[in-house]
Amino acid sequence: MFELSRVVPRIELNIEAGREAAYTAALNVLAAAKEHLGSLDRVTRVVQLGFFIATFGDFFDQPKVADAVSGLFRDVVGIQKTSVWVVIGVASLPLGVPIGLDVIFEVAERQIFLRRLDVYQHPSERTDTYMSSLKE
Repeated sequence: MFELSRVVPRIELNIEAGREAAYTAALNVLAAAKEHLGSLDRVTRVVQLGFFIATFGDFFDQPKVADAVSGLFRDVVGIQKTSVWVVIGVASLPLGVPIGLDVIFEVAERQIFLRRLDVYQHPSERTDTYMSSLKE
C-alpha cells in the first residue's frame, strides 16, 4: 500500500495536492483489488466511483480533484468500462485522511466447465472424463 503521511488532512485550496492525494487513494484501491482478486484482469467494469473529499467550506473544485482518479480508472479498465461517479465535499473523514473512495467493481467469475456426470454411476466407476474441472 502507498503512504498518505505526506498529505494534509484537508485539501487547503490546492487542487494539485488534492489530485495527488486522490491518485494515491486510487492506487491503494487498485492494489487492494488486485490482492483480493489475484489480477485486475477480472475487473470487467467500474460500476460506481464515489469521492469524499475533506475540504474547507469555500473550496468548490472537488470535481477537478476527483478527475485525477476517474482518469486512472479509465486507463486501467478502459473508457467503455467506467460508469457514474459522485463527488461529495465533507468537513472531515475518519483517521484524518483527505480523500475517501467508495468503489464498486463488477468482477468476472471464474469459469467453471462441467462435463457430463452420470449420477446413476457409482463414484468408483467414474472416469476422469466425467469429472468437473475448474479453469483458473
